[in-house]
Amino acid sequence: MRLTLPTPGLRLALLAEGARLLGIYCVTALTGYVFWRVGAPLPWMIGPLVAAAAMSMSGITLRIPVKTRPFGQIVIATSVGFFFTPHAVEAALDSLPILLGSAVMTAILGYATSVLLARFTGLDRISAFLASVPNGPVEMANLAHHYGRDPGPIAFAQTLRITAIVVFVPIVIYMIHGQFERPTSFEPAPFRPLALVLVACVGYFAARVGKLVRLSNPYFLGPLAFSAALTAFDVPLAHYPVPMLWGAQVLLGTWLGATFRRELLERAGQLVLVLFLTTILFIAVCTIGAASLALVVDMPWESLVLGSAPGGVTEMALTASVLGQDVALITAFHLIRIFLIMPNIPWVIARIHKAHPEKGT
Repeated sequence: MRLTLPTPGLRLALLAEGARLLGIYCVTALTGYVFWRVGAPLPWMIGPLVAAAAMSMSGITLRIPVKTRPFGQIVIATSVGFFFTPHAVEAALDSLPILLGSAVMTAILGYATSVLLARFTGLDRISAFLASVPNGPVEMANLAHHYGRDPGPIAFAQTLRITAIVVFVPIVIYMIHGQFERPTSFEPAPFRPLALVLVACVGYFAARVGKLVRLSNPYFLGPLAFSAALTAFDVPLAHYPVPMLWGAQVLLGTWLGATFRRELLERAGQLVLVLFLTTILFIAVCTIGAASLALVVDMPWESLVLGSAPGGVTEMALTASVLGQDVALITAFHLIRIFLIMPNIPWVIARIHKAHPEKGT
């Protein structure tokens, strides 16, 4: 069997594409370093996000491959699982009523936001619902396609909300609380190459299994389930070196920032403004609700705010780790919300369609 080699033209194109991506990641990583040096919260994600968004909004075509995001998710998810010690799991189970109440509150506020969005933008009610209820951009865009809606505005709305939370929530908590201690699970660990390769391979395999069984967000939930289960049973695992965690954040931040394309904003017009305003309102009301809940339950307000924030589980778990909060508890908040919302989307959409058939929903 003869091995077909790439043609010189194809090799040149691949080299040019590789050089282009390397240049983009050098710029975003350098921005992350600058943010880190000045003491910004979540610097290795917010810095690349801001840099990529600025380049994209200025008209530079970034074209970040979608497949880069799962690699960042796998590294972060596996590391987040290391926080699920037996004590942390027991504490999360003891707080289950609070977790459920927070999930219900966020879901109801998301639905209320969708009503406002539909009223002021002209979006049909189903599209507005998919754009407003917290979940991952990819998952909700896929649901939009399934229900015959344009996935573009929905993916943009979900990404905008996650981005706003990643940027604003850590800054607000920093301003109120001040500097946090570094989380011990992200401290430098001994470099053991073979053990590290094994963890990486098993994490990737867990992600593929998650995709096979159609988990929502398989590249996060699969590796998370793997590392959390082993950690909960006190099975020792090799930890990723801190530079790898920084690199994973650069991948995620660059991908998020690149989704803010100039042509989309120009074409969407008023929709973007209303999306931004309703997103800020949604985040503010969730934050106020969570902070108010801290007055009546025995839980730090920072944990309640991060747990109730309508962000993605990947980004919020990472934010919790950087802010020195209980990562297992914050992750549990968002997992409960995912498993509360996702199974109920079909019947909610059916009710919306029945209630508003005359509006094309």
